[in-house]
Amino acid sequence: MKSITKFKALYCPGFFIPKPAAITAMSLLFEKIFLPNNIVLIREFSRKFRITKSTLPPLFSDTTIEITCAGKPYDPFEDLSPMQRDTAFSYINVGMFTLMAYAELFGEVFESNLFEGGNPNKVKLHKKGKSGKNNTYISGMCLCETDDEEKEFCNMIEKGYIPLVCKITPFSESKKHLQQNTIKELAALLAMKSIEMILPNTKAARADVILEARDKLKNHLPPFWSSMLKMSVQLKEAIKNSKTTQEVVREGQDIVDSIVRPALVDLNSKLEKERKQWFYKILSPLQKGLRLTLGNPPLSQQQLIANSLIMGSDIIMDTARNIQAIEALKKQAGLTFLLELDKIVSKNKSLTNQSL
Repeated sequence: MKSITKFKALYCPGFFIPKPAAITAMSLLFEKIFLPNNIVLIREFSRKFRITKSTLPPLFSDTTIEITCAGKPYDPFEDLSPMQRDTAFSYINVGMFTLMAYAELFGEVFESNLFEGGNPNKVKLHKKGKSGKNNTYISGMCLCETDDEEKEFCNMIEKGYIPLVCKITPFSESKKHLQQNTIKELAALLAMKSIEMILPNTKAARADVILEARDKLKNHLPPFWSSMLKMSVQLKEAIKNSKTTQEVVREGQDIVDSIVRPALVDLNSKLEKERKQWFYKILSPLQKGLRLTLGNPPLSQQQLIANSLIMGSDIIMDTARNIQAIEALKKQAGLTFLLELDKIVSKNKSLTNQSL
């Protein structure tokens, strides 16, 4: 039974993670996160997206990237335009420094073939600085190049890894691919958006704080995944006409904003009002058969009829379904994960005191 409550992620864009909150969210949600090291992903990313040097923090300005193959200089981006090449090298630059900042998560959370021995901070002295100048160090990153990345991803999925649905997918999109999003993929998208609702997007959590939070929240994670899996059916229906991954992500955000957020606000308000009576019952270690009986009852038929005179039948039916979805979510134990996460974020200011 333990295996069905464990989730592992395949981060399809490679090792470029632009939002610090995404690292925290993924680390809290998934037992393991696999980061591919395929150069093809970088090339495809650079054809679709832009990372300009002017937008990079000063930290990256003094970094020089040299790629070699069998000890000789090698340019895997020679077929790209100058602007695309800049993006490719910026991708590597930012990705490498980000992972170095989270070296403590390798092995425990991150899985990858990017670094020898799995240690991003393993560097070698390249040149000693003269006349008071800084030394030059080399940080090695292992990148592979194969056009069969689809087969590699299929192998990871067969091993139980969930491809993460996100806006920066490097591959070309098709209607067929979007329609094949699995329930687990859509549940992962909803889970990520739900956690990002709690976390600040502009700051990075320290690795040690992430590991501590993982331990504190592990008992609340299975029912949270259960709630996300149930809601993913609604998302599956909502994306029937979606044409891009961006539209899928937006639909997921809408569901989180219209169902998860109000349910969380309502439940938190109820807990605050009746803390002594309910707090420890709800947030104690979850037991089989736990049911929450909080929240207002669904709208009665009379209320629906009365409201429909004002709002119109189509709108009120959508509203009624939405209210019922909110109430159903409030009666599940999954929201305790988000409530506990909010407590950790609020009390532990060190969670958001490190900028990348």
